[in-house]
Amino acid sequence: MPISVGAPRLLLRRLREVMAERESDLDRKIADLQAAVKLDARNAVSWQALAEAYLAEHNYGDAAKAWRAAEQAATTDPHRDRYRQARMAIEQQ
Repeated sequence: MPISVGAPRLLLRRLREVMAERESDLDRKIADLQAAVKLDARNAVSWQALAEAYLAEHNYGDAAKAWRAAEQAATTDPHRDRYRQARMAIEQQ
C-alpha cells in the first residue's frame, strides 16, 4: 500500500501528542504540543491540548490564541462553538 506524502508528518505530530500526554513537566509538554501544531496546524485536537497546557501554566494570552487556532481548525460547528466559548471565557477575564 503506498504511503502518502503527508503521512510522515502526521505520524510525527501524533508522536508529539503522545509524548505530551505522558509528560509531567509542563514546559516540555508545551514544547511537544507546539511541535505537534507546527507539524499539522489544521488539527484542532492538538490546538485544544496546547490551550489547556497554557491554561495550566496560567498563560492566558497564549491559551486564547491556541483556542482561536482550534476554532479555526475545527471541522464541525459544535466543535467550533465549543472552542469559541473557551476562548471567549479567557478573553473576558
